[in-house]
Amino acid sequence: VFRRGGEVQADDVLFEASQLAWNDKGRSLAIEGLQMAGRASQQLSGDAVLPGMALTASLGRLQYADVASALELEVEGLSATDATLSADGEGPLRRFAAQLASGPVTVRQGDTALQIESFRTASGGMVSLDSYQVDSDVAVQRLSVATPALSNGPLSLAGLELDGLAITERIMADDVRLRGIALPGGLEETALRVAGVDLKGPDFDPAANRLTIDDITIDGLQTAVIRDQAGTWRHVMTPADAAAETGPSAPAGAVADGPGRDDPAIAGRLGGIRITGDSHVTLADQLNPDMQPLRYRIERVEVGEIDTARAGSDTPFALLLRPDQYSEFAIDGAARPLDEQLYFDATGH
Repeated sequence: VFRRGGEVQADDVLFEASQLAWNDKGRSLAIEGLQMAGRASQQLSGDAVLPGMALTASLGRLQYADVASALELEVEGLSATDATLSADGEGPLRRFAAQLASGPVTVRQGDTALQIESFRTASGGMVSLDSYQVDSDVAVQRLSVATPALSNGPLSLAGLELDGLAITERIMADDVRLRGIALPGGLEETALRVAGVDLKGPDFDPAANRLTIDDITIDGLQTAVIRDQAGTWRHVMTPADAAAETGPSAPAGAVADGPGRDDPAIAGRLGGIRITGDSHVTLADQLNPDMQPLRYRIERVEVGEIDTARAGSDTPFALLLRPDQYSEFAIDGAARPLDEQLYFDATGH
């Protein structure tokens, strides 16, 4: 429909495709079971280049591959509901909103794989051809990461939630919550389990290569450190075959290859870290059969501000461990973890 005033409008848009495919110089995209329905309009005059629309869309499967980057992406059951683009005044900006949901997602790049059982987002913001502002709440269910650096098995999360995610020139969030973290160890006892991690106010500025986090709270951290019968101290990152922990050393003066070789170190500030909840570390010595494993309950771990811009400043810390109800190990002090010269000042009992 063409309306007076220079607007083209379609009140009933329907598009279906059983298969769509695209290939170009080592990159490919394949879509199965695509369905879109809704309405759309376009101003033929003025500054609004992007159309207005209200759409609902779904697809059965999306597959993308980039041979040069060794990247593969597969998404099943992707849907978008209440997706709208609407005019915001007379300028080129469009206000948008959408709710996205998916089934399983798999991302592979080289030897690293990320798998997600499902995700959902509720997003809104402003967009034009040359600018954007996105605000979202994101929830991910059942996430796992497998990479050669995690030799004992993949890192898994029961859930990941991002509240108030904002993407402009910076990437920010009000709150990031990770639930049900598990990382296997070379020994069953040295596995790491964390009930939850809460990051307050993460803010990344790509232009300055700077990350700031207001506060990190770790809840319910449980793991063990064990000396095995060969005399090797094992922790969560020790390989099942302890001899594999240290590979052949590089020749003197050699420089490791890889994309991160010349990358500048990221700057940042962390307001503080604390450990809460039912947290404990078990210490055991298999070389000493008379020594019973000791479980140290973590009553208090607090670390103050760490800032790369103030490497010479003190970072206060406090540690309180209890092996039983009658004993405790307490340390309070300050350190300079980023200073060129090691500084540590503490008292304890």
